[in-house]
Amino acid sequence: MISRTKTTFVAKDIVMNNSQKIKDFIEKTNERLELIDLSLLKHQRNPKDREFLNDIFRSMRSIRNSALKARFGRISELAFHMADLLDLICQEKLELDDDIHAVMVAVKDRIAQLVREVETSRNERATVKDLLDRIRGIEEKVSKEKFPAPDGMPEVAATGEPPAAGDSDQTMLPDEIKKEE
Repeated sequence: MISRTKTTFVAKDIVMNNSQKIKDFIEKTNERLELIDLSLLKHQRNPKDREFLNDIFRSMRSIRNSALKARFGRISELAFHMADLLDLICQEKLELDDDIHAVMVAVKDRIAQLVREVETSRNERATVKDLLDRIRGIEEKVSKEKFPAPDGMPEVAATGEPPAAGDSDQTMLPDEIKKEE
């Protein structure tokens, strides 16, 4: 039989360990967000240098992975889709334009807001649906250009993909967050 004191001690260790993990997540994510800021500034100074895309891509992947481990669905979902968009640009399937640049800045800012919320309340509150919709819209343009529909045929038939049940169903967000969005 475990004594009450031993159970209390173990519970405190778990809470402290989880608290430390969240602190580490916040610290590392803020560092990555600073790197993204520096990369965006680097791009403004030298628009022809595309190395900044690789820096942002790596930072978004790192944020996504650490958010997944920490179970922060909104941050991981947003970083996941932004990394996919950056990958399309790196593969030269998509041109970096002002709209995409604005989305990159907005995603970085929203992740920073979500991290501040995690820091103060341990919960993500800000919505990400608006930014996910913008990213999906950009990705759909690439799909339509790559697989144009034959005359008179719906776009879905041209891609060979089944019709989506709705954008909100194609997400990694937990069900309780989907309802909030």
